[in-house]
Amino acid sequence: MFYFVTIVAMPISRAEKETLVENLANLFGNSKSTIVVDFSSLNVSEVTDLRRSLKATGCSITVARNKLIALGYKRALNGANGASPDKLVFLEALRGSSMLVFALEDPVKAIKELYGLKQKLKDKFVVKAGIFEGKVYSGSEVEMLKNLPSKEECLGSLLFIIQSAIGRLTAMLNEPARSLVTLLDNYSKDKQ
Repeated sequence: MFYFVTIVAMPISRAEKETLVENLANLFGNSKSTIVVDFSSLNVSEVTDLRRSLKATGCSITVARNKLIALGYKRALNGANGASPDKLVFLEALRGSSMLVFALEDPVKAIKELYGLKQKLKDKFVVKAGIFEGKVYSGSEVEMLKNLPSKEECLGSLLFIIQSAIGRLTAMLNEPARSLVTLLDNYSKDKQ
């Protein structure tokens, strides 16, 4: 799995900007969810810890200028024109310091990890917006998504349902045979 971590802090050439925008567009297109975080209140070690923890959950973290992020987002939408409400919510979130967290594997797990880190760091960073399954959410709406079950939790629940259904089916199929054995046993006892 390829993880793309970029921090752009100094002036870069036009070609480098174009490459960054193209990489951002690819990440927007390939990620399961994207979260925009204002990390300006964090120190370097906290940002490093945040990046390490999120990378361990299958996330790619990018910090770039808001204009380049907006261009990458628009390119990912294939240059869709117009001012859709979703598009505006996301573009409005691109103010101040912006870190993008792209969930490349399990989107809910990434959101839960991010909010766990937010609690651990005593709310030192702000979730500004997020994209989940193609829909844009405000920061407060992203917080509600952390209550969704993760992929592993869903698979565990599904497995439990399947196992209990198989157990009930087996019991139901064995019931006629059990009834027949009981009937024959009672018949043989009556004959004696």
